Amino acid sequence: ARGPFVAILSEAWELVVGSDLVYNEAGMAMLPRLLGRLLCSRGGARGVSMYYAHTLNRYEFYDRDFFAALEAQGLSYVQAWPQPEGDGGGLGAEGAFS
Repeated sequence: ARGPFVAILSEAWELVVGSDLVYNEAGMAMLPRLLGRLLCSRGGARGVSMYYAHTLNRYEFYDRDFFAALEAQGLSYVQAWPQPEGDGGGLGAEGAFS
């Protein structure tokens, strides 16, 4: 890592938030690697959480490959669905992982 990436990767993060960051093959391959670096240390989990809103099935195979790549980086994810309108529930995210 060089330049601004060194500073980003060396910071202690408590929470990472993102939305619809996978829209091509390069992003699908690189985002899980970056998240693995931000969310995990060499010794295991850093206690960092990420909330990520992701539009499922927008691109044919990217979802499957993206989620598999997250797992390959040692990340786990939980899909959370929004409450139906009028249900009085809180905000829903389509994915959260750590």
